[in-house]
Amino acid sequence: MKSLQKQKTPRNRKYLDWISTLPCVICNNWAEPHHSNPDGQGGEGIKCSDYRAVPLCHEHHMYCHRVGKRSFWEFWGKDPEVIIKKLNQEWKERKK
Repeated sequence: MKSLQKQKTPRNRKYLDWISTLPCVICNNWAEPHHSNPDGQGGEGIKCSDYRAVPLCHEHHMYCHRVGKRSFWEFWGKDPEVIIKKLNQEWKERKK
């Protein structure tokens, strides 16, 4: 029987440092990286890939955790998947 190995979650400190230089996607204030698990994945204490981080100011970051990601993003009319895709593309362009 094959042993199940835990998959390593992609980490990149340089990517997170770059995310920290970007403004909050809600209010344009100074931001910190907020890891956004895809719907139905992850849970409390389970951190997703650094490449799924979006810039949120501390206030919006904490508010997202209080109300839940679905309610948070729906309230602001934003799609985190679109933001993540755009940020990943920008990061790839910067690396060329």
